[in-house]
Amino acid sequence: MELTVQDFLQLSELEGVRLAGGANGTDRVITRTNIIDNPDTLDWLISGEFLLSTGYIFQENKQLQRSIIRDLAEINCAGLCIKTGRYLGTMPSCMMSEADRLDFPLIELPFGYSLSTATSTINRRLFSSNDGQLEKTLA
Repeated sequence: MELTVQDFLQLSELEGVRLAGGANGTDRVITRTNIIDNPDTLDWLISGEFLLSTGYIFQENKQLQRSIIRDLAEINCAGLCIKTGRYLGTMPSCMMSEADRLDFPLIELPFGYSLSTATSTINRRLFSSNDGQLEKTLA
């Protein structure tokens, strides 16, 4: 069973998570999670990764806010989830517009959640969906 961005948005463990842009891309499949904490991270990302960030790296740089969405969409990442409330008070409109234009899911994680909560929730779903496959393989 695959985990899509739409599935992530509906997880009861993460109440209050909301889609901020890229609604037409929520069918993207999440294969793993990763943290984006500096622009150089782009060199190591792979297709299907679901990125999480506090927004610190692009908090005051509108150009980087737009280009990060373009770059992640080009790599074919599953989406970007940003924890707002500390470095970004709200989701930047330029990021939302770019996400809509590229059908790239941009998600807002409420301040009360840690990035590790979102990561562990996704990983638990990914690993549990593979348990049946693993049991068949071992048998």
